[in-house]
Amino acid sequence: MIRRPVWVWLWFAVVVAVLTGVMAWMSAAMLSMEQREIDREAMETSVRRSLWRMDSYVGPIIATESARPYYIYESFFNSPEAYTKLYEPIDWGEVREPSPLLTEVSEFVRLHFQVHGDSRIESPQVPTGNMRDVAEVDYVSFERIESYDQRLKEIEPVLVQCDFDALLVDAPPVQWAVEVAPELEESLADSAFEGAPLPQQSRASPTMDAQSRDQMLNRTNAQMSNVMRQQAAKSRAGQALDAGAAPAHVHEGAMTPLWVDGRLLLVRKVSVDGNSVFQGCWLDWEVLEGRLTEEVSDLLPEARLVPATDRVAEDDPFMLRSIPAVLKPGAIPAVAAGSLTQVELSLLLAWIGMVVAALAAATLLHGVLRLSERRASFVSVVTHELRTPLTTFRLYTDLLRDRGNEPDKRERYVDTLSSESGRLAQLVENVLAYSRIERGKTAVEPAPVQLGTMLDRLRPCLDERAVRAGMEIEWSEDPGHLGRVVIAQEAVVGQVLTNLVDNACKYAHNAEHPAVQVTTQVSGRRLGIRVRDFGPGIAARERGLLFEPFRKLARDAAGTKPGIGLGLALSRRLARELGGDLVVESCDDGSGACFVLWLRAPSS
Repeated sequence: MIRRPVWVWLWFAVVVAVLTGVMAWMSAAMLSMEQREIDREAMETSVRRSLWRMDSYVGPIIATESARPYYIYESFFNSPEAYTKLYEPIDWGEVREPSPLLTEVSEFVRLHFQVHGDSRIESPQVPTGNMRDVAEVDYVSFERIESYDQRLKEIEPVLVQCDFDALLVDAPPVQWAVEVAPELEESLADSAFEGAPLPQQSRASPTMDAQSRDQMLNRTNAQMSNVMRQQAAKSRAGQALDAGAAPAHVHEGAMTPLWVDGRLLLVRKVSVDGNSVFQGCWLDWEVLEGRLTEEVSDLLPEARLVPATDRVAEDDPFMLRSIPAVLKPGAIPAVAAGSLTQVELSLLLAWIGMVVAALAAATLLHGVLRLSERRASFVSVVTHELRTPLTTFRLYTDLLRDRGNEPDKRERYVDTLSSESGRLAQLVENVLAYSRIERGKTAVEPAPVQLGTMLDRLRPCLDERAVRAGMEIEWSEDPGHLGRVVIAQEAVVGQVLTNLVDNACKYAHNAEHPAVQVTTQVSGRRLGIRVRDFGPGIAARERGLLFEPFRKLARDAAGTKPGIGLGLALSRRLARELGGDLVVESCDDGSGACFVLWLRAPSS
C-alpha cells in the first residue's frame, strides 16, 4: 500500500519530465529561429534608416559647398557688380571684396583650396602679400591664418601629386551632388543661402526620439532642395555679367567626395574661359564620423564608418550614397517585444495546455490514489470499530443468558450494551452524514437562532455524555453573547459539539482535571463556542492531520483509541455548511486541546 503509490507517482514524473524536455527543446528551437529572423529584420531596418540619416546629414554639407561661386576661392575677389554712390558702374577689377571663406568657421571643413593647372595651390583662408596685411588688420587674426597655413602646407604635397581628372571620372555618382548647368554664366550667389539650415545648426539632439529626428531631417532636406531651386531660378533669370568685362563662359562641376592619401576631400572642376582649376575643401573626417555615428546611436550604438578607398559596388547595402564610406553596424540593441509574436503566443498556449493537462492528470491520479487509500482505510478502520461493539454485544449477550438471574449484574450488562449500541449508532451516523456531504446531499438548512436558547437545549445531552465518561462540563458562557443571534441549525451544532465533547472525554478522562470547559467568544461578526479539555493536547506538527477523514494521530493508532478518525472531518464540513468554521487553537497554559466552532451572525 505504501510502495504502490510511490511507483505510480515515479512513472508519472518520468512521463511528465520527458514531455517537458521535448516541449522545451521544440520551444527553444522555434524561438531561436524566430529571434534570428527578428534580428535580421531589425538589422536591415536599422541599417537602412541609419544610412538614410547619415546621407541626409551629409547632403546639406555637400550642397552648401557645391553652391559656392567659383570666385570666392580667392581671399579677395573682383566684385561682379559694383556702383558708385551716384549709381554709376565701376569697371571690372576696380573693387575687390573679401571672400566669405576667409572668415567662415566650419565644424567639418579644415581647409578650402584651389589647384591651378600649373600645380599652383592657394587657399582663400591663407591670403598672401598685401591681402594678408589687410586680412590681419580687418578680418582675421594672425594665429588663425597661421593655423590654416600649416594645414595648407600639410596637404599641399598631396594635392600637387593628385590626378583629379582621373579621380573625378572614376568617382561613383553621389547623391546630393548638385551640378551647375554649363549655360549658367553667373555662379550661384552666396546670399541665396541666407537662412538656409547648415548641418551643424540642424543637428538633432541625442535625446530626440527616432521619429522626431527623422522628421527634422526631412524638413532640413526639403529646405535645402528649395534653396537649390531658388538659386537655379535666379541664375536663369539672366543675371549675367557684362561680356566685355568679366568671364562669360563658366562651368562649375559638382562637388565630389574623394579619398586622397587617407583624407576626405570635396573636389570639383571649374572651367573659366577654357582655363580649368580644381576647387574643394578638406573635410575633418574624425569630427564628421563622430557626428554621423552620433546621429544613429539610438539605432546602432556600436556603429562606425570605414573609408571606402577602393571601388565599391553601388548596390552595396552598407555603402553611403553621399560620401565613399561603408557602415559597419556592429551589434544592435535587443528588440523590445511590444506584444507576443505568433510563435510566442502559440508556444505559450501549448505550454499552458501541457501544464493544464499535467495538472489535470496529477489531480485525477491523486484523487484516484487518495480514494483508493481512503477506501482501504475506511474498510480497515470501520471493520475494526465494528468488530469491537459486535464482540461486546456477543460477550454480554452470553453473560445475560448465563447470569441474567442476578439483578445487579444484569443491569450493568444492559448499561454496557446500551453504551456500545450508542457508540455504534454514533459511528454509523457519522459515516452516513459524511457520505451525504460527499455526495452533496446534505440536509443542512441554517436559520437565525438565539445562541443562548440553542445552548440551553443542547446542554442536557452534552452533560449526560460527559457524565457517562466520568467527566463534567464546566459551562462559562458570557451573558452578553447568549442574547445574540447566529445563523445555525440546532441539530447540526449539536452533532458538532457532541463530537467535540466525545473527543475530549476520550483523550482527557485520565487528566488531573477531568473536565471539559465550554465558553463563548466573539470575533468581529462571528460568535464562537470554545470546547477545551485538559488532556495531553495536540502537537503542532499533527494539527494539519486532524481534519482529514479516516486519519488518526500516531499515538491514537498505537494506543488503539476507539474511533475511525471521521468525527473532526465531519464536524468541520458541517460547520462550513452552516457558513462558519471549526478550528483548533493553542491553549493559554499550553496544556490540553482547544477547538472553536465559529458561527456567523446575520447581516444587518
